Amino acid sequence: MRYQLRRTIPILILLLVAIGSQACQNIVPGAEQADAPDCTEAGDRAIVEEILAQLEAPDVTVDDVAIFRVVETDGPRCITEITISGDDIDLSGPIPAELGQLTQLESLDLSFNSLSGPLPVELGQLTQLEGLYLADNNLSGSLPVELGQLTQLTELGLWGNNLSGPIPAELGQLPNLEALALGGNAFSGPIPVELGQLTNLERLGLWGNDLSGPIPVELGQLTQLIDLNLRGNELSGPIPAELGQLTQLEKLWLSENAFSGPIPVELGQLTNLEGFGLGGNDLSGPIPVELGQLTNLERFSLEDNGLSGPIPAELGQLTQLTELSLWGNAFGEPIPVELGQLTNLEVLGLWDNELSGPIPVELGQLTNLEGLYLEGNRLSGPIPVELGQLTNLKELYLEGNAFSGPLPVELGQLPQLEVLALSNDAGDNAALCVPPGLADPTDGNWDDVPPCEPTSEYGEEC
Repeated sequence: MRYQLRRTIPILILLLVAIGSQACQNIVPGAEQADAPDCTEAGDRAIVEEILAQLEAPDVTVDDVAIFRVVETDGPRCITEITISGDDIDLSGPIPAELGQLTQLESLDLSFNSLSGPLPVELGQLTQLEGLYLADNNLSGSLPVELGQLTQLTELGLWGNNLSGPIPAELGQLPNLEALALGGNAFSGPIPVELGQLTNLERLGLWGNDLSGPIPVELGQLTQLIDLNLRGNELSGPIPAELGQLTQLEKLWLSENAFSGPIPVELGQLTNLEGFGLGGNDLSGPIPVELGQLTNLERFSLEDNGLSGPIPAELGQLTQLTELSLWGNAFGEPIPVELGQLTNLEVLGLWDNELSGPIPVELGQLTNLEGLYLEGNRLSGPIPVELGQLTNLKELYLEGNAFSGPLPVELGQLPQLEVLALSNDAGDNAALCVPPGLADPTDGNWDDVPPCEPTSEYGEEC
């Protein structure tokens, strides 16, 4: 008997090993075998019907807003996209938590509605999601940290809501993220340094919030960034020199914060910039001459700071500029004649500085100019007749200076001119006079500008 058992036990072991091996092969026939999707067409359809009922959209059907797709060979058809966005539908009420059950969802777009309440934490279950768009609603509350589980996400658009609280550091766990749009909310606290881990990010929009503290130097690691918009917050401290590493940047908006210190010379390395705004801060010191290397710039605004020194002649190399806004600083010395090379310029704002000397006659070459704002400086001398070549000019502000001599009759012939402001009742431009026959063609303030006398020092032309 003992002999029979000794012979039988090894045979049983071999049989069990063989059966177990075959079972494993049946369960995992290949190394790339994936779990079957836990959805059905009927189940997904029922979920969306329930969602539409909660959102009070009786005239909307599942097939109007959802796309079904086979997500695995011979597998069921699952809902992979939901889009309920636009003028024809205006959803209201909270976002249903049942959305978290649509496990194969890759795109969810509920933008431009009137949805309210908090974001459901259940959205963190949508681990296949690549695009989440909830912009321009009335959503409130904090951003769920569970969104940090959406590791397939490439675009997150939540701008234009009433979301508040800190930006979760967990968003730094989204390695595929290319666009993060959180502007126009009420987020507060610092910008998480973890956002510097999003090395695929191309667009970062945090504008119009209540964010405070410095710009993390870690943002200098986001070398794929094309658009960085932090304007309209309460950010402070110096502008990090590390931003000069973002050489793909086309838009850099840091306006309307409380940044201080000098403009980093490293920003002159951002040669792809087309839009650059630092206005409405507490910046000081001169404009770095290196900014003259930004030859793709179209809009450049440094207004309302504490910048000083001369306006660099190198800005005349920015020949693509359509708008140059330097008002509200303490720039001194003459206006550089090189600004006359900016022939695409439409708006030139230099008011409320300490500029002196004459208006360069070269500004008469700016034939695309629509607004020229020179008021509130220490400019002097005659007004150049060459300004009469600015046939597209609509507004010309010259008050608050010390101009002298007759007003050029050519200004009265400018066909588009709507405003010509010369005086503010404070005795400025006291030596300026209006030649006989030149009537005010605008809604400007000529009341305090006397007529030129024929016997004046200006001779018979007056």
